[in-house]
Amino acid sequence: MKLILFVILLLSSLVSAQEANNYIRIDGVISANAGYYPLGVGFALGRQSLHDKFFYKIEGSIGYTPKYETGNGTTYRGVGEFRIRRNNLLIGGGVTSSYLATSAWSKGAVRPKVGVGFLTNISDVPSRIFIDYVHNGTDTTNHVRGLDMRLEMPMNEKWGVLFAVTPFSYHPTNRPELGRSWAITETLGISFRF
Repeated sequence: MKLILFVILLLSSLVSAQEANNYIRIDGVISANAGYYPLGVGFALGRQSLHDKFFYKIEGSIGYTPKYETGNGTTYRGVGEFRIRRNNLLIGGGVTSSYLATSAWSKGAVRPKVGVGFLTNISDVPSRIFIDYVHNGTDTTNHVRGLDMRLEMPMNEKWGVLFAVTPFSYHPTNRPELGRSWAITETLGISFRF
């Protein structure tokens, strides 16, 4: 993970960016199934940069995601992405590291992801659409894997909106013989770029 972040920062310092910004974001989260209360909230801090030849993103976040069994839960997440740019197509992937802590237990995993992104205009607003497959990686407890689909749109020079839908499958904790269950998480975020 440190090597990936180092390479991203090194490459970004060698070329000039078309767009580069730091951001903070507040997220509202809706979860269906998976043992979570239906609403959660999060806060993210990150940096992203779009160049002629590539795109990268580094983000850290914390979220309050209570579980039914304990009534509480905090998620810590780090994301690193690197994508090669070919015209309006962004091909690549990255790594997501997450850690969930409740009053009764904790668990964490590092999950690789691979996919595509598109630079497009929606109602004359330059936007990014990403579709990634996320592998379960080091998650040996629930073997979570699925899709990470998100739309990022600026509202003006400083403010932006994020909408993400993440359908995923998982095994009940340490019970792979029960088969896979499905869940979905939706996120709406408002970001401020600086």
